[in-house]
Amino acid sequence: MIKRREFIAGLGSAAVWPVVARAQQQNLPVIGYLDWFGPSRNAPVVVELRAGLAEAGFIEGMNLSIEYRWANGNSRQLSGMAADLVRRRVAVIVAARALAPVLAAKAATSTIPIVFAYAGDPVTEGVVTSLSRPGGNVTGVTTLASELDGKRLDLLLKMVPRVRKVGFLTGVAADTGAALYNATMLAAGRALGVEIVSAECRSDLEFEAAVAKIVGSGAGGMILSTFAFRNREKVVSLAALHRLPTIYPFRDLVRDGGLMSYDTDIPAMYRRVGSAYVARILKGAKSADLPVERPQKFELVINLNTARALDLKVPPQLLTLADELIENEPPTAWDFVPTITVVSAAGDPRLPLVSDAVAFWNDTFAELGTPFRLGALTQVVGAIPVEDLKKLSSLVTTRVPELPERIKRISGNIVVALSEGDFFSFTRRWAALNKVVVAIKDYRSFPLTLSNVARNVIAHELGHAIGLSHNADPTMLMCGRPASCRPDVFASDSPKYFGLTESDKADLRRMYPQSWQASPAKID
Repeated sequence: MIKRREFIAGLGSAAVWPVVARAQQQNLPVIGYLDWFGPSRNAPVVVELRAGLAEAGFIEGMNLSIEYRWANGNSRQLSGMAADLVRRRVAVIVAARALAPVLAAKAATSTIPIVFAYAGDPVTEGVVTSLSRPGGNVTGVTTLASELDGKRLDLLLKMVPRVRKVGFLTGVAADTGAALYNATMLAAGRALGVEIVSAECRSDLEFEAAVAKIVGSGAGGMILSTFAFRNREKVVSLAALHRLPTIYPFRDLVRDGGLMSYDTDIPAMYRRVGSAYVARILKGAKSADLPVERPQKFELVINLNTARALDLKVPPQLLTLADELIENEPPTAWDFVPTITVVSAAGDPRLPLVSDAVAFWNDTFAELGTPFRLGALTQVVGAIPVEDLKKLSSLVTTRVPELPERIKRISGNIVVALSEGDFFSFTRRWAALNKVVVAIKDYRSFPLTLSNVARNVIAHELGHAIGLSHNADPTMLMCGRPASCRPDVFASDSPKYFGLTESDKADLRRMYPQSWQASPAKID
């Protein structure tokens, strides 16, 4: 076996991944993208924004350039970022994910078209004159989320019908939008005969105290307002700690372990922003003539694992209403040495990284004193259809889907697909088939364009293939739940792997003890 350090020494230029060149020609249109969050959290919506633009014939790096500005939850940066985009004379500004970027862009320019996508009420908040005739230079897509909180309360009460007091975790009441959310929720509570206990947060640092207030009031459930969004994954951990059934406005929090969510398809909203707004403006439409749209479809997502952990029996009515039921299979160890087949284009720059990641995990097993090892690695030149991988990626947290026959026919127990498609990289196991699919997205898409990130993404997904789950530390290799991974943390000019937590190592020792032996029935 070739050791990991030997692979690192020999990688050379293989550790540098191509980045789509930024359009430089002055005659190409430039879009300004202003986001409240950071790039790691908003990768899915950026992918859909680009897809919407591509549908209309605008492709980043070819006939379009996008200038990204990420506030990373710091609203004080937004004004300067918006002003910088105005100085650069961008053709359109996309203000994403919250009211603050919209207001910052609107304050910076009254002439450059602004397209928003957020969950507030743009009329009440003074962004547009009306939904049908927005006027001025601002338009976009909104969910009018305050109107959804009443529906969320109704769904939560269907899950816990005996509850008569519900907590509402929201932003500061003095804020125009948060005050509207509070008023709407109080009215919904009166209509459904339950008491609403509001707990206001000025920042994510107050989540713990706010949830403690709700628990102390005797509330039997909680609703997370759209306004309490910065570091919102903390609320999932707090709800689990206090065993508090909670409904969320974002499905990703349910995939992170939350109980249930009710919301629209946010990435699809951004595809619509790209195709129906930004592209049309680039082709000559005026923002004042484009009515503000509201999504027509909303989806209920329920995490059955979390329901069981809370000793809740999901009513048949909710099972019928649910658009997605999340039920993960528990991690299982291999009882034989799995072989690995890499499916990729010839000369794919990630091939050495797969070999190196296998060596990394085998070095780790040696250090832990277990005889288990990942087996032989072979390459098949070709590609698994992107549509198959995208479908499996979208279902990665739901019940195990049918494995496409063309993937079943690929030899090897762990099939590593180095794809040129843009989707969430994922790992999925079909235990009955002794088959795992590890799919890695296009190396030219974010965040794999960051140096050293592709290496850790591949090692991370192989970690899932051997049975490890996510942990809560965004700075460690198996990051992801409940806190999201931080690709910027993994970026490095020198090739290196990020570490395992002590809990990760304990899980590996439990799954692959020193006494581990391959099952005789499965030894070739």
